[in-house]
Formats: sequence, C-alpha cells, structure tokens
Amino acid sequence: MTRKNSNVLYPCPKCGAERAYRKSYCEPCQAAYGWAHRCKKYGISVEQAASHLARIQHRCEICKLAKELCFDHDHNTGLFRGFLCLKCNGAIAIFDDAPLHAAAETYLASAQKAT
Repeated sequence: MTRKNSNVLYPCPKCGAERAYRKSYCEPCQAAYGWAHRCKKYGISVEQAASHLARIQHRCEICKLAKELCFDHDHNTGLFRGFLCLKCNGAIAIFDDAPLHAAAETYLASAQKAT
C-alpha cells in the first residue's frame, strides 16, 4: 500500500486545478459546492439566495453590519429564514425557546427603565 504525500498537490476532481492532499476540492470548487449544498439543504435556490443577499446589501439582517454571513434557518422546519452574522445567529439559537426570549426582552426593557 502506498502512502499519499501530504506535501504534494493533487488535482481537483471537478476542475483539475491543484488542491491540497486533505481537501476534497480546490478552494473555488469547495466554496461553490458549499454554497449550493447549503441552499439545497435549506430549501432555497442559489439565485434566490444571491438575490436575498443583494437586497440586504450583504449585511446581517439583525445588527446590519457587513460581516461574514451564515444561513439562518428554522430548526423546526429546516427552512431558510435569512442571513445573519455568526454572533447574531448564535444569539438567535440561544433564544430559540419563545418563553425564554420573551423573558429576556422583559428583563432588558425593565433594566433600561431602571437606568
């Protein structure tokens, strides 16, 4: 059995460009595959996702900052909701429980009145 050399570059199976030993595809093909895979996974076409990103000007839909965005999806249905930065997406995940979210809003409103 021959061992593959981790320092050698190998051809990408999609386009033939060089790729690292431990990578399945070259970086451009991996990015395109990942994008298409996530669109399919969350029930949105690549064109719809691109249109949505353009409409929100590549900014997080909560904090409005231009950061690296991720697909936000409903964990019950698995369907796409929008694009959020990692920080806002994490916050949404923590408060996925509606009563907990309402309690947090009440707390923040009361704390704001106290100051």
